[in-house]
Amino acid sequence: MGLTAVLEGLVAARAWQVLAAGAGILADWERIAPNLAGHVQAAAFDPATGRLDLRPDSASWATHLRLQTPALLQRITDHTGAATVRSIRVLSPAARTTPAAPVAATDTSTAPAPAPPAARPEPTPG
Repeated sequence: MGLTAVLEGLVAARAWQVLAAGAGILADWERIAPNLAGHVQAAAFDPATGRLDLRPDSASWATHLRLQTPALLQRITDHTGAATVRSIRVLSPAARTTPAAPVAATDTSTAPAPAPPAARPEPTPG
């Protein structure tokens, strides 16, 4: 028995092919779904459940993903040659990271104390 046959036997016996296929989906995401790749990230794959987690960059892309799930599952199956991915979970849209505006440093050592709140007038009996 050759080394290739031994390795193929190990992969099949230990279900590593599912794990390897899942890693391939994450790595090949831009080729699997080029129309989504700029707006949707393949975040994770769970080989035990066959679930692929996708993270869109906006709520509208999340809706688009949910509507296109059956077609996307078929496209992934065509790409991998097996029904490795059995479900897709659409995660919350990714938070956009924008740099914070610089805050000017202020010297509070000489700033006057804030004025106390104004007293409320007493209600008149009426």
